[in-house]
Amino acid sequence: MIAPPRQIDLALTILLALIWASAFTAIEVALQTISPLAVAAIRLFIGALVLLPIAIKLHGWPRADLSIIGLLCVIAALNFMIPFTLIAWAQTYLTASTMALIMGTGPCFALLLSHVVTIDDRLSIKKVAACIAATGAVTLVILSDGDVSFGGSRLAILAGLCASFCYVLAGALARRIDGLPILSMTAYVLTMAAVMTMPLAAMVALPTIMPPTSTVLAVLYLGLVPTGLAFVLRYGLIRRVGLSRFSLGMSLVPVFGVAIGAFVLKESITVTVIAGTVMILISMLLAR
Repeated sequence: MIAPPRQIDLALTILLALIWASAFTAIEVALQTISPLAVAAIRLFIGALVLLPIAIKLHGWPRADLSIIGLLCVIAALNFMIPFTLIAWAQTYLTASTMALIMGTGPCFALLLSHVVTIDDRLSIKKVAACIAATGAVTLVILSDGDVSFGGSRLAILAGLCASFCYVLAGALARRIDGLPILSMTAYVLTMAAVMTMPLAAMVALPTIMPPTSTVLAVLYLGLVPTGLAFVLRYGLIRRVGLSRFSLGMSLVPVFGVAIGAFVLKESITVTVIAGTVMILISMLLAR
């Protein structure tokens, strides 16, 4: 049963949005020398390599429950293998800031899906108002970004939207798993996704020479923080506060993404972005 978000939940949501916003910049750095599939496969492998031994040490080996294992495999594909690959490929055509903006579509997907597939996370007037505010904020930020080329990058934008929907669908499925520690669930699905992705990447995508230090650091960061740590936080927050409230908080991802772009890539922060940030904060308060 979900509960109203506490202050610590709101703080962790903001931290998670910041971590995920930074991932798009790290992906852009990694893509300078290695392929999209390699980026996805290596970050999955690193995340699994770190989390799985910790989960086994703390909670033991996974239970041999075929129904749970099957559901974890589906979540692994929807939450890791498919969106990681789509996002990395799309960023060969789109900037990191633009990809962060596209991820801001997740809250609307989440509100609609939660209303359909859950009994304790239904739509309400306040949630609809929060969704409108969040969507308006994301739209403002997208319209303020002159780098969005809807004519030349339509397939990449569609790939980003599909990745956003995959994240939401996986979050809804994750709520069906009870009694499994959050750390263990994250470690298991990461490992399954790595097993799914690494063989193909090894055949066609992994680099044959040592990449430069910047690429190595970017991929290590992706595996340890936006993949390993971030998804432990994600599943814990979804279990406590519900998918729709959690996803509204993720509307901060595009705002942070633009801010990180301004800091790293020297892009300007407009008045529209500031207005979008205020609207997103209002949406988070409405969703409480």
